[in-house]
Amino acid sequence: MSFGCTAAVAQDASRITSVTLYPGSATVERTARVVPGMTRLEISGLPANFDPQTVRVEADPGVRIGEVSTQDQSRTAASSAREAAIEEKIQALKDRQAVLEVDARSAQMTAEFISRLGAPSAEKPAPIPSARSLAETIEAVRRGGSVAFGRIQKVQVQKREIDKKARAL
Repeated sequence: MSFGCTAAVAQDASRITSVTLYPGSATVERTARVVPGMTRLEISGLPANFDPQTVRVEADPGVRIGEVSTQDQSRTAASSAREAAIEEKIQALKDRQAVLEVDARSAQMTAEFISRLGAPSAEKPAPIPSARSLAETIEAVRRGGSVAFGRIQKVQVQKREIDKKARAL
């Protein structure tokens, strides 16, 4: 939100000087210093449920107040450079998490395929392999399963770390 009340512009020049709490609402008073030549004062960082109808502007004697207006800023734009940087970091973490999710699904699919190799089909009995090919098959299933399930576990750990970082931001 921005309140228009000053050609030089002061952003976030206000400070909260008083808060009065009521059941279900509050009155917050902000004080901002204006200097000669200011034509606009912007106050950002207001809550999403802020009611622009409740804005009252008062000035010391000798200070003339012009038009007072409010403008709702879309949440697609960050209200500050710091907030924009944090939102960018959060999105990068979410993107990394999505890549890890793909890896986990791929590894899970591989593990399921390998587990179906040894399962007999109800329609057609599995051929009895020779001792040598049985040993090779068992070893291949063991290695493949180990790799697939190891990857799933690794991805879960990485996703947990990303979740922790995103929550902290």
